[in-house]
Amino acid sequence: PERPDRSDLYALYQLAMSDAHLSSQLNSRKIKTTGAPFSIMKGDTTSKDLTELLKRPWFGDFMNLALDSIFYGYALIEFGELIEGHFQSVHLIDRNLVIPEKGLVVAKVGDDKGIPYRDAPFNTYLIEIGSPLDLGLLKDAVPEVIWKRNARSDWSVRSEKFGMPVVVVRTASTDARELDAKEAMASNIGSNGYAILHIDDHIEFHESHNTDAYQVYLEQARFCDEQLSKLILGQTGVSDKKSFVGAAEVHERMMNEYIERDMRWLENVINYQLFP
Repeated sequence: PERPDRSDLYALYQLAMSDAHLSSQLNSRKIKTTGAPFSIMKGDTTSKDLTELLKRPWFGDFMNLALDSIFYGYALIEFGELIEGHFQSVHLIDRNLVIPEKGLVVAKVGDDKGIPYRDAPFNTYLIEIGSPLDLGLLKDAVPEVIWKRNARSDWSVRSEKFGMPVVVVRTASTDARELDAKEAMASNIGSNGYAILHIDDHIEFHESHNTDAYQVYLEQARFCDEQLSKLILGQTGVSDKKSFVGAAEVHERMMNEYIERDMRWLENVINYQLFP
């Protein structure tokens, strides 16, 4: 509590985002919101001028960073210079350097003294998104990604051990040089495709008879993917598996409810934080 530091947590988040399935699910949820049409209302009518004012790259960047806070937790967003009614840039201040519990931006990870960004004049071009104590959805995704990586790692080890048949060379020779030559031949038999042996020598190939052992690892990886899909999109039918039309429609409705909630949340952020 005295010296909060989330750098290890964010290192795990970076690891989690290297997972192709999780990254895809996050993008699927965000794209629906950032790609949706929008308009600025004044009273009951649409203001075309104000709506056009937001059809700029900086506004798209802001929406992306704001939505990221759902997954990463608290975000401190800084706006660049305002020229002719348009911000020149919008960027996220490195989460590793932000201590939201104390309202400080530090120069390097581990510092406990820094710039009090909630005070003037530093707060002029800053917007805080989310609760300072919010750690985002990725905190629940990280364990699933780690278990999935472990399953694939173990699967890889098994493939290395049992994926190829074991080559056994039976020989009566005890000569060290001859045995070394036969060992070299056995280790290269896959690439050479042939062997020259004594009449008393024999080569055997021992195949693994357990042909479905991979299912243990595959099912664990699939299960982790399903949990990630449920966490991010609330369902699995749209992204993970084929299903009947009726079931797919139910899954799609659930996903749309998540996205509509994101839109309402982003609308409030824009109305009550960005506009002021």
